[in-house]
Amino acid sequence: MEKRLASVLVCWLLAGSLSAGALVQPQDWKQYSYPNDGFALSSPSKPVIMEEKSETASGTIEIHNYLIDLGNNSAVKVSSVNLPPMDMPAKELLQAGKAGAVESMNATISSEKEITLDGNPGLEFEAKADTVRVRARVYMVKTRLLTLLAKAPSGAPFPAEVSRIFDSVKLIKPAP
Repeated sequence: MEKRLASVLVCWLLAGSLSAGALVQPQDWKQYSYPNDGFALSSPSKPVIMEEKSETASGTIEIHNYLIDLGNNSAVKVSSVNLPPMDMPAKELLQAGKAGAVESMNATISSEKEITLDGNPGLEFEAKADTVRVRARVYMVKTRLLTLLAKAPSGAPFPAEVSRIFDSVKLIKPAP
């Protein structure tokens, strides 16, 4: 049941829409902090924030999505969700979520490695489907799932901004 919930949540976060619906406005890179979700990042434009609620077997969860449109059908989405307590190791949860996401996109993994963010376990992978490719970094920070997802058209490289945004993410003290 927990593997299923983890798979569904990560799948939903990874496969969800990445379009911010706006054209990229050239701006200076700035730092944006989100203490309610415990992270900060640097970006060429202010992320568009969208909050959603999702019903799960464990109850309603609130998902915060931060969208950065990079133009040319490329974007970055950072999602933060506080998961209900699960009796499942973080690495197993991350693997289950990755498997569900890749299956739902009918994609194949092209690279994968374990990573950490301030000592918190994570997983980085790239996958490719017919029309889109994705790069993801997914972290478990206590009970919070923090997902960074970049998408680009299948035949195009990821914009240089993707690595800069991903590498800029820092954990900050959550708001009380």
